[in-house]
Amino acid sequence: MDINGRVSRWGDRLLRPYLYEAASVLMHRTKKWSALKDWGVRLSKRIGMKMAKVAVVRKIDVPSLPPVGTLPRFRLPVEH
Repeated sequence: MDINGRVSRWGDRLLRPYLYEAASVLMHRTKKWSALKDWGVRLSKRIGMKMAKVAVVRKIDVPSLPPVGTLPRFRLPVEH
């Protein structure tokens, strides 16, 4: 778990800044109400805007991960 308030460096290099930008736009520029925006704004009042954006990024990104157990397992070739 990344507890220092930053987006983890795992994964696609371009995806991280795009997700952070999406969270920023959601929390600052979007006028339409959403549960995610409401949650992020309330969270920012408690822990600060920067860390709240990271939390929103994680909420956005978690559904994009594949379900556990669906990835193929790596197996070493059997030597005969």
